[in-house]
Amino acid sequence: MTSTSAPRNEAQVSHPFKLFTMEEAAAALEVSVKFIRAMKREGAPFPGGRTRLEWLLEWLKDHPEWDPKLS
Repeated sequence: MTSTSAPRNEAQVSHPFKLFTMEEAAAALEVSVKFIRAMKREGAPFPGGRTRLEWLLEWLKDHPEWDPKLS
């Protein structure tokens, strides 16, 4: 399910101050909200309930052993 407030173009995704909700991040990264929720449960950065896409990508890079099926 895609959120109606999901990023619609590259400018919205790369905006330097944009903080994404779980739904927006899932749409932008083309993964499920369940995947993003699992990342958050395991410690991915979500200060104030929002995140930046590069924070999530960096977290994934720093946790190569993480398996969303086990979360």
